[in-house]
Amino acid sequence: MQAIRKTGISRDQRQYKMMKSILLKRRNEQNLASKKVLTGLLEKHMKEHFESKIYERLEKAVELADIIISHDDANVSAYCTAAETYIFIDDMDKAEGYIDRLLEKKPDELDALFLKLIVLENSYINNANYNAFIRFIDISEQIRFLHNNDPEITMYLINRCPKAMMGGIPEFNTALEIEPDNKSLLYRKGITLTLRFEYGMENPEDFNEIVRIATHLKEMYPESRMTRTLIEDSYNAFDIRNKRIFRKAMDMPELHQNNVVGYESR
Repeated sequence: MQAIRKTGISRDQRQYKMMKSILLKRRNEQNLASKKVLTGLLEKHMKEHFESKIYERLEKAVELADIIISHDDANVSAYCTAAETYIFIDDMDKAEGYIDRLLEKKPDELDALFLKLIVLENSYINNANYNAFIRFIDISEQIRFLHNNDPEITMYLINRCPKAMMGGIPEFNTALEIEPDNKSLLYRKGITLTLRFEYGMENPEDFNEIVRIATHLKEMYPESRMTRTLIEDSYNAFDIRNKRIFRKAMDMPELHQNNVVGYESR
């Protein structure tokens, strides 16, 4: 009887230990799940707290910028700080408001022009805004002019928005179907193609297209500064062989002297 009782007790103990092990495992799993939930809630709370602190600081930065502007309405740093703040939180409309107010006072302020490019780039790429594309090209040319066509600045602009600077030819073509003699559109398309030659990114058909555009501008607007600039810039971007062909196509032997004459400044 004792032997049987001992065996029975031993079996009960094994079952008890097994059940205890199962319960302990379940409890650990439940605890682990609870910890994961608590950790997730904590991380969410910390993130929200961190973001709220960031937004509080950003709001204070804009408030401070507004105070400075109220006392000095031409303060470049204040306008740019407010614009950069809104760009950071992806509120491009408010950012553009500050940028445009500064550019009204200082049209050639480079910091404001670069910020304007960021806003236009966002509008062109994300919203397929054609007007933003044209303005991007416009301001890029303005910056290049202010920097005396500095190669580093030009390359920065190409890298800043390669789709607008180098891939936007279809947009020009669409616009030119509507306004085939639009001087600004022809000029901008020609300059964009010229940039490809300057940095070795040209396509086989680009040279003939530049010749076509330059010829058209020369016929339609022979005394325009845009015509002169496109002809000079394109010529300087070409290799020796294309220079010779271009000079002949333009019927302008004086091009080799880098001195295109007979144009008014407009």
